[in-house]
Amino acid sequence: QESRGLGDVYKRQLLYHPFIPPYRVDLFNTLSERYETDIVTMYNGDCNQAFKSKSLEHLMLFKPKVIKSKKDFLKILTSKKYDIIIPHEFGIVTIIAIIYRWWLKLTFRKSYRLIITVDDSYDMIANHNQFSWKHKLATRLMLPLVDDMINVEPRVVDYYRKHYGKGTYFPIICDDNRAEAELKACLPISERIIKEFNLEGKKILLYVGRLVELKNLRMVMQAYLSIQESNTIFSIIGDGPEMTKLKEIAKDRKDILFLGKKTGHELYAWYNIAQLFVLASWQEAFGAVTNEALQGGCRCLISELAGSQCLIKEGINGRTFNPHDKKTFTTLLATEIKNISTPVKLPLKQRKNMMPQRFDQLINNVIQLIEK
Repeated sequence: QESRGLGDVYKRQLLYHPFIPPYRVDLFNTLSERYETDIVTMYNGDCNQAFKSKSLEHLMLFKPKVIKSKKDFLKILTSKKYDIIIPHEFGIVTIIAIIYRWWLKLTFRKSYRLIITVDDSYDMIANHNQFSWKHKLATRLMLPLVDDMINVEPRVVDYYRKHYGKGTYFPIICDDNRAEAELKACLPISERIIKEFNLEGKKILLYVGRLVELKNLRMVMQAYLSIQESNTIFSIIGDGPEMTKLKEIAKDRKDILFLGKKTGHELYAWYNIAQLFVLASWQEAFGAVTNEALQGGCRCLISELAGSQCLIKEGINGRTFNPHDKKTFTTLLATEIKNISTPVKLPLKQRKNMMPQRFDQLINNVIQLIEK
């Protein structure tokens, strides 16, 4: 592993992510196109997030190296002279990269840069609301041992720069050109759905995600049921252990649709239809669905504890709210539904992307980090 001078551009990279999620494909594509990048993953089929690499192959400009265990990462790490190693979060792979770099420096006086992708929201780090004490401890112990990090929220960048002098902002977003092309291709599917569910002339509230307790859907459901809007439909896309309880709360209301899990064009078609999207989690590292909904032209109501609240410009493309304040949220939801001026109408037209910044602008933050 040869050390580089300060004026050199770091190009040969090894990137690890435990799975290939659709919302990271465009980042990985950019790094693969611009640099010599090897991308390593553990899951080539189903994983805990239920993404399938094979279903994303038509989007991928790279071929990931699939390993069976995290120990196999060391074999790849030692196989080439990498300039930058980019692991995800502070787990076993990051520990391996730290120890191997220490050994290189000690034995051969050689090294590489170590940049970590960390998806924690500001709430998780500032309010000690991380997913586990192990995650919190690992971050505190290993962060001083890495060179820099990529964070998904500006407030997180400010926090880590203040305490550790590290941090670069790049949210979990998709390339806008690709997303807009997919949304346009989905318009015929969207029109089929409108006819199938008799949605023309209706105002559509949409939720997409797992049906689990921390998503706070019970509160959203109760708030929605208290609002008297006869021409509104609440469409819920996803599956999970809260399904039974949520259906009990819905009381067989015909204006509440439980659509199950959807991916690809069947999912994107709903972003073309809905006017209002909601994410009310009381713990959410980011929430990539916020980016998808905004690209589809939906106004968004996003929990102020979710990392993706950074994509919301108050009053312009949506609003943020306290997920623990049911009364205020109910008032906000009622106002936003009342203010929808364009119910669903056929023929359907593609709407304007409501993202405050585009992928090709924000990716420059990552490029500058790599090349500095």
